[in-house]
Amino acid sequence: QLQLDNAFVRPLEQNSFQRMVNGRPWLVHEVRYAIFPEQSGTLEIPAQTFTARERAPRRSLFDSGGGRQVRRSTDALSIEVLPRPDNYPPGEWLPAAALTLEESWSTPPEQLEVGESATRTITIRGEGVQGAQLPPLMFPPVDGLKFYPDQPTISDEEMADGLVGIRVDSVAVVPTRAGSWQLPEVRIPWWDTASNELRYAVLPARELEIGGSAPATAPQAPATVPAPTIALDAPGVPSTEAVATGSDRWWPLIALANGAGWLITLVYLAWSRRRRRQPATGQQAEATREQPAFKALLQACSSGDAQSARKALLDWAATISAQPRLASLAQVAAAFADPALDSALDGLNAALYREPPSPWDGAALADAARRLRSSKQGASKSREAPLQLYPQAS
Repeated sequence: QLQLDNAFVRPLEQNSFQRMVNGRPWLVHEVRYAIFPEQSGTLEIPAQTFTARERAPRRSLFDSGGGRQVRRSTDALSIEVLPRPDNYPPGEWLPAAALTLEESWSTPPEQLEVGESATRTITIRGEGVQGAQLPPLMFPPVDGLKFYPDQPTISDEEMADGLVGIRVDSVAVVPTRAGSWQLPEVRIPWWDTASNELRYAVLPARELEIGGSAPATAPQAPATVPAPTIALDAPGVPSTEAVATGSDRWWPLIALANGAGWLITLVYLAWSRRRRRQPATGQQAEATREQPAFKALLQACSSGDAQSARKALLDWAATISAQPRLASLAQVAAAFADPALDSALDGLNAALYREPPSPWDGAALADAARRLRSSKQGASKSREAPLQLYPQAS
């Protein structure tokens, strides 16, 4: 298992196949890794060792056929990781071999009318990056249109020459007025690692011609017509005493059903209260991990150690968020969706990839982490408030 201190390593698919070399069959076992450097400078990849045993011909039925043990090692590699260029715009650093944007609609946008809904889907594909590194799309408000974003879909695909990250963002578009509206362009900066230059993936602005008119107001309810009055003692109509006597047989059944309903409600409330009192082993384990991870993050921010702060932030964010596996700062930003944290992460990213290294101030990251931790803990306490059957006087 390949592990590096200053890079994220993701194992890919392993393959075994046969190959003929000089007329002899060889069994080849191929292990592939995707390596994502986390800071500029020299990246050392140590030698990888493979151990096997030669297979010798058997001399008898009791001979296992085992030969001598052989050990082979690869050459150690030293790779120079380039720093983030100065002309790259502020924001998340996104180096890739290629980046594309694709758009699709559930309903042709030129056929939209007032009150109808159409789903706009934008797919980002990046070669040489993980899906979690791709930036989230923002849908700025447009007068006359309402947007209802859906949860993004993030995935990775393995190809012969590396990894392809995919992010799919969908939003429901609902026109509220007829007229002509414009959806702004989508522009994502990225660094082309093949040509070593800044590029932009762009979806051009789109004009929407919305037909129809605003929905009409709801019709008024018809006037209430009084029901005809019937004399109870009129001929052919049962008297009040007869009606009451005929309904007496249903009251025991109704009372029995009400009593059963109350009994079921009391049993459920007692069971749910007992269940809440049982210790949550998983939550207690996460709380036990969260405290030292948060302390390590504050210490790294206080000492200005950007590399240690990154590792501590990934550990702490995994314990407090609903995503147990966080491998990049982009995943942390997507997990919390907090503007102050995003700004602090931009500063941390710049410090990690700045060449030559310069001092880093972790105060902004520490403040954002304290605030997020406080809000998460407050939300957890409010969810754990016990359910009271009867209100208590304050």
